[in-house]
Amino acid sequence: DVAPSRGLGDVYKRQLQRSCAPRHNAHRMPPESRNKPSGGIFGFRYLFRREKVWYTETDNSEFVEISMLVPVNETNLLQAATIHSISWKESHRAFCTPDFIETHTPDRQREYLRNKMNNGTKLYMLVEEKPIGVVSVTKGLIEDLYILPDMQNMGYGTKLLLYAVGQCTETPTLWILENNINAERLYRRIGFKETGRKNAITNKLDEIEFALT
Repeated sequence: DVAPSRGLGDVYKRQLQRSCAPRHNAHRMPPESRNKPSGGIFGFRYLFRREKVWYTETDNSEFVEISMLVPVNETNLLQAATIHSISWKESHRAFCTPDFIETHTPDRQREYLRNKMNNGTKLYMLVEEKPIGVVSVTKGLIEDLYILPDMQNMGYGTKLLLYAVGQCTETPTLWILENNINAERLYRRIGFKETGRKNAITNKLDEIEFALT
């Protein structure tokens, strides 16, 4: 996820260009939604929402609460920012300088997310036994999709992405780094396709827009 390059303006983008560059192993970085769902990409069709809580049916036809999606506001913004900070650092280590990585503290990410919310963006947090993921939606634009590193590859990123799609009021779109192969594979499986639009992050690295058509 490279949403801050747009959300924080040209100054941040210049910092990103100076501090981040593609490397040969960048494709191995944890993408926004690296998670591979068990039971197939559309396994969560068997889940449904009740008051923002997800349920699934057990073998004895009982319904068990398994996770919860909650809106982010000032009361839980720091929790969301902490998830964002930890996950952003991990997903950008492969191609950003250590000093630049460490500037993305929970406090900095809290201000970034607060600014987005003040401008109309909706932010959601995925809670299991503890908060583990975040995603933002601005009309149709999905950004800031992050799962804590130790909770990846369990299907949570897919769940969060599908939930975000359901919150879009316009055609769902998102941007990914062109070398983020794992995220691209997931988005294509969901049905996202390239629109042809690109945004230069550095002189050697672009982000690519995908839309759900």
